[in-house]
Amino acid sequence: MMKKLPDTLSDPERWLSILVKTYLHTPNAALANVILYYVDKIILDTDFNLSAQQMCLFHKMRKFWLWQVQIH
Repeated sequence: MMKKLPDTLSDPERWLSILVKTYLHTPNAALANVILYYVDKIILDTDFNLSAQQMCLFHKMRKFWLWQVQIH
């Protein structure tokens, strides 16, 4: 049974959290691509008011997931 995520997370962040947990159990390129989609969605969505530090973190995450897609 999954733990309830904090209410402070947005829908894309919730999906991202669930997908990353799933990836830990069954890593594959298709799932890495979906995770990359949600990271991009968070970066590009103007509804997210990300600080410079958060934006940097999401860009690092994007780079990591691009790498994961390439190695599978």
